[in-house]
Amino acid sequence: MLIDFCERNGLIVTNTWFKKPRRRLYTWKAPGDWRRHQLDYILVKHRFRNSVKDVKTLPGADIDSDHNLLVAKFRTRLKKIIGFRKRRPRWDLEKLYAQRQSVQETLEEKLGAIEGESGNAEAQWNDIKECMLDTISDLVGKVEKIARKPWVTQEMMSKMEERRKWKNVNNEEGRRKYRRLRNELKRATDRAKKEYLEKICNEIMEFQRTGRYDLMYMKTKELGWKENHGIQNVGIEDSQGNRIVDQRQVLKIWENYISELYDRPNRPETLEVEPEEEVDTDEKGPYILQSEVEKAIKEMRKGKATGDDDVPGDVLKLLGEGGLKTLTKLMNTIYESGEWPKDFTEVTMIALKKKTKATKCSDHRTISLIAHTAKIIAKILKRRIERKIEDILGEDQFGFRRGKGTRDAIGMMRIIAERTLEIDEELCACFIDWQKAFDRLNWTKLMQILKETGIDWRERRLISKLYMDQKVRVRLDRWETRSVKIGRGVRQGCCLSPILFNLYSKCLTKEA
Repeated sequence: MLIDFCERNGLIVTNTWFKKPRRRLYTWKAPGDWRRHQLDYILVKHRFRNSVKDVKTLPGADIDSDHNLLVAKFRTRLKKIIGFRKRRPRWDLEKLYAQRQSVQETLEEKLGAIEGESGNAEAQWNDIKECMLDTISDLVGKVEKIARKPWVTQEMMSKMEERRKWKNVNNEEGRRKYRRLRNELKRATDRAKKEYLEKICNEIMEFQRTGRYDLMYMKTKELGWKENHGIQNVGIEDSQGNRIVDQRQVLKIWENYISELYDRPNRPETLEVEPEEEVDTDEKGPYILQSEVEKAIKEMRKGKATGDDDVPGDVLKLLGEGGLKTLTKLMNTIYESGEWPKDFTEVTMIALKKKTKATKCSDHRTISLIAHTAKIIAKILKRRIERKIEDILGEDQFGFRRGKGTRDAIGMMRIIAERTLEIDEELCACFIDWQKAFDRLNWTKLMQILKETGIDWRERRLISKLYMDQKVRVRLDRWETRSVKIGRGVRQGCCLSPILFNLYSKCLTKEA
């Protein structure tokens, strides 16, 4: 039957192609090891027969089965894909904090050596980035990807190794010890899995108690069905509604989508503010203090994804006094010159599906990966302009404000509705949806509003240069589009964006 099936479907049985010892051919042994047979096979298409380099069984593999593990070695030549990018390094953050002292001392030594060097912001940042990447590459390294469950401990791995050694000892003592180790390992596995699940459930309940529903849902998702994040090229519809599956054409569709979404016909060539000579010294803005840098770093969360610079934010948290001085010097160079390093203005967007069968670009939501060092100066700018903007925003503005979230507005609306029903009166409510409002903000109007609000000159210049120089590309698994220039909208993923949009919408509403 198997031979007929292979003939009908153009398949070959790879087990029979290679001359091997008998112990490398049989895949099953009867209890007591008194009979052995070849019961398992690997079948491939006839056209791929030359890609199969070796097929054999591994009798010593510990898989807790009376069947032996059957493996095949393939070597195929894949089509070269345009826009393919190597995976970003995943740094071992646990090891980073375990070697905190040595990492901090090495960073202090390397950053101290470049403290006296001068240059523009780009040169200073490249020196700092090189020091940090070299340090974590030498002392920390990348995460070793091991296919194992999260509750598997080193003790369990040791028992598995010992069990594997006794598997092929074909005597009474060997079989007895193998059964004992198998039972011990099963009990240890059940106990470790139960403790792991209890720990996760306790964390979920704690997040619910403290109101961190985002982390609660994230942890809950870890316990549920795991979505396959591999390459799933189901295709994207183009502007004519045709389903496109070719990877290069899909990247082109995404590139056009981003260009149309963020660009506008009359994109300003520059967003220059007034000349520095026309601005009073008091209105230029004070230099950045080291205490501001320290506070911004302290507010950063651990374990966040890196930007285009591949520098994790956790490394910035380990900077000592010398490293903070060097970083503050870089911030002031950017603040004084108004020039952003290239890594700070380039953003990579990750496309995530909003629904299961997402076939359009609009069926996805994008998240931006921004360099963590760029987030520091953005946090400093936000804290400086926030006081002035809060004085302008009215009491009716909810969302992206401390102590005035959208949940408060919903609660107020519900109370009003309940009171209206009690006195048998009509309630009129107007709901307006600003479609893609964040993505269609006019920069020229925004800079005019910032000037009228009294934002310092250097801060306005930094914001204008950031918006004019920023570029975006979309990453789909390990493929990326070309960088696209942005022509409108606030910067996605930047902490400045919500407060700038609040100010912009308040002024537009006031004018209307």
